[in-house]
Formats: sequence, structure tokens, C-alpha cells
Amino acid sequence: MKIDIEELIKKRLNCEWVLCEDSISDEMINDAIAKEESEFAIVLNPNEIKRIKKNFNYGCAYPFLKKFFVTGIFELGEIKPYSYDLYSSIHSYGLDEYFRECSLVTFSRIKPKRIKICAIPRNKENGEIQKELDYKTYYTDLEKFINSSEVSENLKSLTNEILYANYRKEEFNVKYYSKEYLSCLKDLKKRKEKIIPLGELVEIFDPKKIYEKSKVSRQIEGSFEKLQHHSLKVNELPIRHGYLPLKKGDILVHADKYFGDVYLFNEDTNIVVSPGDNAVLRLNSTLITAEYLFWYLKSDIAKILSAPILSDVYNGKDWGVIWSIPVPIPNTDGPMLLNKELSQWYRDWFNAIYRPDLLRKGQNYYTLIQGYDGASDAVGENTLFVYFKSPHAQSLSKYAHENMKEIDVDIRNESYLSAIALIGSVLESILIDWAGELDRKDYFSEPYRRSNVDGKMYEWKLSLNDAICHIASILKTWDAKERADAIREMRNYIHVGAYLKYNKKITQEDCISARENLMAVIKSRYGDFSCRSIIEE
Repeated sequence: MKIDIEELIKKRLNCEWVLCEDSISDEMINDAIAKEESEFAIVLNPNEIKRIKKNFNYGCAYPFLKKFFVTGIFELGEIKPYSYDLYSSIHSYGLDEYFRECSLVTFSRIKPKRIKICAIPRNKENGEIQKELDYKTYYTDLEKFINSSEVSENLKSLTNEILYANYRKEEFNVKYYSKEYLSCLKDLKKRKEKIIPLGELVEIFDPKKIYEKSKVSRQIEGSFEKLQHHSLKVNELPIRHGYLPLKKGDILVHADKYFGDVYLFNEDTNIVVSPGDNAVLRLNSTLITAEYLFWYLKSDIAKILSAPILSDVYNGKDWGVIWSIPVPIPNTDGPMLLNKELSQWYRDWFNAIYRPDLLRKGQNYYTLIQGYDGASDAVGENTLFVYFKSPHAQSLSKYAHENMKEIDVDIRNESYLSAIALIGSVLESILIDWAGELDRKDYFSEPYRRSNVDGKMYEWKLSLNDAICHIASILKTWDAKERADAIREMRNYIHVGAYLKYNKKITQEDCISARENLMAVIKSRYGDFSCRSIIEE
């Protein structure tokens, strides 16, 4: 199929229906079909895509489309008008938002074996299209991909081809077919966990539908991320006419492209109400706890799997669509909420990270991990965050113990390079294991990331630097991060490239300092007791 994206966009913007925010012209599609009997392409904005999908499901308004097969879905992003008059018309009618995330969809009478996909790169924090995208270059490269299947260097990480059998009927949202989404979905299905839709676990409230002008209450305001890290000062909240009164354990979700802004209301009060621009999730199942659900919604996997669904929320504020977001249920003995010890563990975990002022005397994040790891049958395999227990715990303890003895021998014998190498090796093993425990993966055997280069899938193992950054990003406040970085930098000096560049001489003081840093990192993970058992045994 040969197309000219610029001509298609011009035609789209010159169409008399360009000013209609929620429908497309039958004539526009008929004209496209008449021009080429076997195939055609059309530019659609998000509302038009939703309308076509709805009409397919409820008595199709475009029955002739059923005679065609989708051959490609390509994101165009914010389509660039090719005349100032057109742009002024769109802007003056307040419709510019309907042309910010357009897609090009290609159809054919011949059923394809595969469907071509191209998804624009997005900001991982909020799902917004990257503003620095060079649209002119992007459209040029996209034309080549559509017309000849030629994939340029710029598109290698953006394009994908899926089997037609994997195409969701009449679903033109390209986010469902991105490499990231499909890979995440595949990994989720591999786990031996029960997957339940979010809507079966919670009641979903839209605060705007529960607005009470007569009721005046304290209302949450500001960034959820900033509010989450300390107890809510209720008396300092602004007074507003009420939306939905919040209950302890309610989870607030902001209307974003991802579940990027999530807040767990953890206060014993009934005078605080929700803002109007978010949904409120209220647990109605005993299978999980509010703290577990909060963790899951903030995880990368939830962000990726929710992105296609949340685009409907963002454009139309239809909170009902989040009902279908998949939630993995941990394999525990009986419902998690009814297990008092396990429920308390998740509560303590939440307090350790987000409410340190609420921890019981003598508790901290690290003793929580040690104290609950295999403490009883009720907890079983549950460890940090969900229930993943490192399969290497015993072996790593022995490895670290033996190498700490060897490190001391090397320092006494002035074998400083060997000492630094061993210190770096112990650090790397502990942090890779820790990162895997946080992600519920075994990074000694599983890849940390995958990437498609020139049509070939490459895998990368978790490096020491990756592990340090990854752990720090999850824990938010990790006091030992600088010590881990110091060891990493010192270890780099023994490599030939760094030696030739810096000619750094490793001294006894460097080794002693690195050993102390290693002990601090071990202590930060295992606590005082485990640190002694590993190092001083």
C-alpha cells in the first residue's frame, strides 16, 4: 500500500467534519473506499476511534467497513495542520485537544497475516507523548515503513508486527499492540497467580457524581506523591463543599495516562472528602489488602497494562473502563485480608516507606523484612512487597561469609586489588538478589531488560549500577546508596580502561573504607542481626 501522510492529513483537516468533535463523516469513509477498491487509509482522532468501535459493538453505522481488514495502526501524535487558517479554526472551536493523539489506520479487502504497528515514544512518568519528537522526520520514516516495510533507525524501537489472530476486534488503540504492553502481558500470564479484574476487588466511585453543595468538609489538594510521604494534616486542608467522604483504606487515582498519581487514604477521620478529578477505589474483597493494591497500582506492570484503558478515562473521564485492569492475586493460604499477621505485615511495610512516624517503637523498614521473612506459616513465602522469597538467600549468605574472610586476608597481605574486586563482587551479588526480591524475579537467571535491534531480540542482565539505581528508585530513601556507589566507583578503578585513564593506586585505606561501606549496605538490607550472621560468623 502506498500512502502520502501529508496529503492524508491535509484531507483530514480540510474535511467539513473537522469541527465535529465526536463523529466522522460517512462521506469521508465512502470517498476513501471509492478511491481505491481494495485498500484505503484514514486519519482518526481518539473520539472517532471510540465511535467506530462503539458502532461495531452496537449495530455498526459503517457496515461497509466489515468487508475490510485492518492492516496497520500507526500513531501520528499531534497532527500538524498545514495552514494557519485550519489551525485557527480548530483552536477557535476548542477542538485542538481532539487532534493531539491521532492515528492512521490502513484497511484492505485482503486479510493480512500480520498487522503493522507503530507507537510514538512516551514519557514513562505520565504517559505523555515526548515533546521533542521531530514530526517531519517521524512521518517520513513512517511512510517508508508503511509503503515498503523499511524500518529506519529512528523507528526500530517503535514499530511492531503482530499476528492478525492477536488483533483485538475493532480495537484501534495502538497501545494494546506495543512491544512493551504485549511483553508485560506475556510475563503476567506466565506467573502461577490468579488474575482478577480490578472491578471485582473494589467499588469504583466517581466523586463528581456524588457532589453535595450543602456539605462543607476538608478536601485533599495537591500532588498525591508529595502528600503520601507523611501523615495527613487534616486541620490544614482547605474547606470545600463536599465530594465523596473518604474512609480509611480508600485509594485515590488521578485521571492520567498511567496510574502515575495514586494515594492511599490512611487516616481515622470522616471529615475529609476526595477531589473531583479522580476516582476512589474502595476495597470490597478479602482477597487482598488496601496496602497491597496500592503497591500494585504504583508498579510498572500496572502502569503499562492500564495505559490503553486510561486513555479513555483521560479523554472522557469514564471511570468505568478501569474495571477490567488485571490484578494478580498472591498465592496465600486463605484471603489475605483475613490473615491478621500478613495484613499487619503489609500495613507495617506501607508505614515503613510512607508513614515512618506511625511505626511502632523499635521498628524500621529493614527489621520488618527480617522479622516477617518466614516468621510463621501464616506468612509463608511472603517477603518484601508481595510474596517473592529469594531462592538464593542461603547460598548468598555462605558466599558473602566466605568472601568477607578472604577480603580480610587480602588486606592483611596487601593484595588490595583482589580485596576491592571481592568487595565489588559481594556487593553485586547482594544487590542483584535484592533487586530481584523487590521485583519478584530472579535476576541471576532472568534478563533485566529486553530490546529489539534490527529485528533481533537482545537481553541484558542486571548490572551493579542498574541494581543500585533500581533499588534506590523503589525505596525512595536508601541511606546506603552513596556507600554502594562508592564501592562501585572504587571497583571500576581496577579495570584496565580506568587504570590507563586515571592511574588510580588502591591503598589500604581504600580497602578498609570499601569494606565498611559493604557492611553498611549489608546492614541496610538485612538489619543488624543478619549483618552479624553474615560477616562475623
